[in-house]
Amino acid sequence: MIALIGPRLTHSDYALDTVRSFRDMPRRYCRSITSACRAVRYRKARYGIVPISNSYTGEIMETAKAMKMGSFSVLKKIHFRIHHSLIGARLLELEDIRVIYSHPQALLQCEKFLKKYCPSARLVPVSSTARAVEMIGRSRLASCAAIGAHGIGLHVLKNKIEDKAKNITTFVII
Repeated sequence: MIALIGPRLTHSDYALDTVRSFRDMPRRYCRSITSACRAVRYRKARYGIVPISNSYTGEIMETAKAMKMGSFSVLKKIHFRIHHSLIGARLLELEDIRVIYSHPQALLQCEKFLKKYCPSARLVPVSSTARAVEMIGRSRLASCAAIGAHGIGLHVLKNKIEDKAKNITTFVII
């Protein structure tokens, strides 16, 4: 079993799918990067996959702190291109969005786009991009959106909103 940040369809999920030897392994979805590392440390999962850095925003501090909790061996590094989409439960104009939910890293990676096209939106950090999309899907709030990869049954308001075209996150399997 491999531990990763959840729910399903996070960038960690997609990065893991690129590694043939881990692709079909059962997954244990955790609420945070820290809890994924704890699952490995306390043997609730044999392996874990966590993001360690991004080409635009640098080191991912939550991962750095979590990795200090135990002595983890890095088995594999995965460099994965990240694309973000702005997703809504309903179709709406970007300037009508009042609240945007996403992981703090995604909010940073899309900062210039958000300031230009959604200047009055309140940015709310949550535990993962997939969790943000899930929240939007459940709430169906008209003036809210999420930054994520995609949302089943939801509307993609704008694709590829990341500020840097070559937005690469490095993940490690521990």
